Amino acid sequence: MRFFINQYYLKYFIMKKITMLFFVGIISMLTWTSSFAQSTPCSQETLAGAEVENGFGSLHSLIFANDLVVDANSTYTLNTVQFNVLVEPGVPIDGVKLHFYKDSDSGTGPGVELSSTTMQVPTSSTYLSNAFGFDLMEVSLDLASPFTFIAGSTETVFWIGVTIDYSGASSYMEVVAAMNTPNVIYFLSDGTWIASSDPEPVGFGEAADGVVSFFGDCDVITACTGVPDAGTAIVDPTSGNPGSAYTVSAQGYSATSGMSFQWQSNTNSQGWVDEGTASNEILAYNAAAPSVLGDVVEWRLVSTCTASGETVYSSTATFTTTIQYCDGSANNTDYENITNVTYAGINNSSTSHLGYNDFTSQVATVGLEETSQLSVQITADGSDYVFAFIDWNQNGVLDDAGEVYTLASGTSVSGPHTMDITVPADAALGNTRMRVKVVWDDANPDPCGVFAYGEVEDYTVLVEDPTASIDDNSMLVGSRLYPNPLNDTTFYIHAPGLNGATLDVSIVDMTGRQVYKNTLVCSNNQVAVSTNEAMTSGVYIVTLKHASQTKSFRLVRQ
Repeated sequence: MRFFINQYYLKYFIMKKITMLFFVGIISMLTWTSSFAQSTPCSQETLAGAEVENGFGSLHSLIFANDLVVDANSTYTLNTVQFNVLVEPGVPIDGVKLHFYKDSDSGTGPGVELSSTTMQVPTSSTYLSNAFGFDLMEVSLDLASPFTFIAGSTETVFWIGVTIDYSGASSYMEVVAAMNTPNVIYFLSDGTWIASSDPEPVGFGEAADGVVSFFGDCDVITACTGVPDAGTAIVDPTSGNPGSAYTVSAQGYSATSGMSFQWQSNTNSQGWVDEGTASNEILAYNAAAPSVLGDVVEWRLVSTCTASGETVYSSTATFTTTIQYCDGSANNTDYENITNVTYAGINNSSTSHLGYNDFTSQVATVGLEETSQLSVQITADGSDYVFAFIDWNQNGVLDDAGEVYTLASGTSVSGPHTMDITVPADAALGNTRMRVKVVWDDANPDPCGVFAYGEVEDYTVLVEDPTASIDDNSMLVGSRLYPNPLNDTTFYIHAPGLNGATLDVSIVDMTGRQVYKNTLVCSNNQVAVSTNEAMTSGVYIVTLKHASQTKSFRLVRQ
């Protein structure tokens, strides 16, 4: 039996509100202590009463931010954040991530991001009660690196955003209508901050505070002297697709007046360069991933005390360009699922169904501008959609133009559902990803995210150039190097066309110095390359040669 109303609600509304099922008198206990002497523990706390009043969600899909007020000419070093969240019974909260913002120029919600934490495992997660059919949990997070907010010459508002890593379908930040801060809670949706008091369906139509408490230390700002604290650089995420966005921030630096801060980057050990301009405050730096797979960018913060002239460098943080595909999965496979996928050498039948299935060990081989039929059979239950996605340009994005295929729309037939697929003339050669998806009652061909009913299967597609000669085509096309980055002395070359053949392998560093050369034999589609400490940390070029064909990879040794 399907629960049509509930599933529809969950499917089409990411921003959700728990509706109060009955009237409850709420008395919220609100405390805010910010009067302090130097280096005094202080807190801003918004506490709920004995009954749950309401909840805003989804906390695992959106960022919810409460404001923090810091006294004039003072700093607030945040050590711990505690909040209440409503989650599905028995489903754990796997991680908590915090974002730190300045107030917006208009004074209505979060503005420029200052920094963020990585996704951390909660310090504690305590069951409080059951409300509206959900578990009410009190979650506490001790920051791995405390973050310091620096106020101006007047009382200053900052914002702290919270989101969670959680496998359930619904999660809600507990909120209270009685407020002890100047602003209502805000949430970030599609790049826009929305106040909880904004009318539905954009906002929640309620002025409320999140049940969130901040614990830390308050200090009076002093001028810098001597050698400042260097701090720790942070990149988030630490890897991503070519051209993808990531954020660089810092924690633990000197929170004093008279400081100058400068971001620097170092791509593939080519040397440090300034990014942006020097400033007396630290803002998160928005960066873009390099276009070449395997490229590594180091980041650091340069801090200078103007009075003493002393300069220090933070610890470095590293970003690596990789191919990373989004997650896609169904919560329920009982009504519709995939029973067979056939395409260019793949013929995979499955009877055991999970929401997501990794069949990337199965490879379809296709040629540029060649046409092959894709066939998908399903268990159908009515109003089902069948999609396929193939990353022809190998940029990690599955739904670029020309990469999305609709095999069935609103069907109640098991199939097979077929489509002739022609490989683009400009498709990138080598291995790439194909995703097949069946979904109930959703005509939107989205390869990503968690959905209610259906199934997802991933496969590998090897793209070759059929116009190349036998010597050129059959040996090195489809070869790849792994792991990359490399933490050990041995890496592997996957070369499906080289079984039993020899391969010349040479490695040079970025100055052109050769550090390794050997002739190896491919066995079981694989060549093992042991460098025996020949490579120290850095970036190298690995060149493969067989007959007249060569292929090069960029390899990072950590």
